[in-house]
Amino acid sequence: MVFRRFFAICFIQFLCQVFAFPEITRHNSPSLKGKLTALRRSDNEPHAYSREIYCPVDMIGIQGEYYYTSQGTEDKICNVYLLAEPDEVVEIEFKDANFQCDETNQLLWFDGWSMGIGSFPSMNDHPLNMTERSQMICPEGDTPLTFRAHQNAAMMSFILPSRGAGFTIILKPRKTSEPCNVMAPNPSGMHTITNYGGSRNCSLSVIYPTRIRVVEMMVGQNEAEATLRCKNVEDYVEFLAGNGLDVLDMRQDAVLCGSAGLINPASRISSRSGAVPTVVPASLQSASLSDLRTCTHGMNINLNCQNSVVRLVSGGEQNNFITVEFMKSYSSKNDCEFPDY
Repeated sequence: MVFRRFFAICFIQFLCQVFAFPEITRHNSPSLKGKLTALRRSDNEPHAYSREIYCPVDMIGIQGEYYYTSQGTEDKICNVYLLAEPDEVVEIEFKDANFQCDETNQLLWFDGWSMGIGSFPSMNDHPLNMTERSQMICPEGDTPLTFRAHQNAAMMSFILPSRGAGFTIILKPRKTSEPCNVMAPNPSGMHTITNYGGSRNCSLSVIYPTRIRVVEMMVGQNEAEATLRCKNVEDYVEFLAGNGLDVLDMRQDAVLCGSAGLINPASRISSRSGAVPTVVPASLQSASLSDLRTCTHGMNINLNCQNSVVRLVSGGEQNNFITVEFMKSYSSKNDCEFPDY
């Protein structure tokens, strides 16, 4: 009974959304305060290697082999967060399992990230429902099991109290032609979000306070200018800030639609064919800094919370995209309150 209660707390997010009991999540989920910082990828790891999985929280973002063996004294849930590059999806090969699936030894795969309060991607932005996104992993003899996520972020949660129980995983990121919801592996960079002409929501999440600059965008029918007047439209970009992973629990700081930046007509045409529309390098290289400032005047947005999100919402009638440059903010100010769950 003690184990079941303890195990339920860790997986409460999955169970609550599957069985539609949101109030349980609010009262039993642990606070996120200070925990998002643990998911920021370290720059000190080599490109590929083999090492032991750390418990209770580990962040794995390098291709390689990772293993875990219980010492028989563990009484807590271990969470392993997996991260690939923006144009990749997480894939793991699960092998060398040495435990029996029962009430004391359990391991769960989740397509995305969760920390007990919501999930990334949000349940409104993922092609699978919460039941399909989570799967219990049980050994099947010597046959390796393969799990692939829909984005560059996934996780495993497990508890293996039996001495000698363990497993090995191989992280093997795979390239994807249509990255949609992306967890930024670095605190600064440039990224293009697109709907590929479909009815889908795609986003970029940066788990740092961030300053975001719109480089180029074409969202919706208005191709003359970017505007904040985006009420009652199907296609728009929202800029969200919060201290959790789920966009449903974040504050909307700004909404944009229309066009801005150094628009190249080929961008709209190429997006119709399914290609990823991006900034044309030649136009950027030939533009002066004053041109860029004029084209993107007023398009700098500061998001001073632990998680910064640019989310493109599309109804499916337009080929939308937005290219943003994001930079880590070194401000110690946190504009968002931690939810009182």
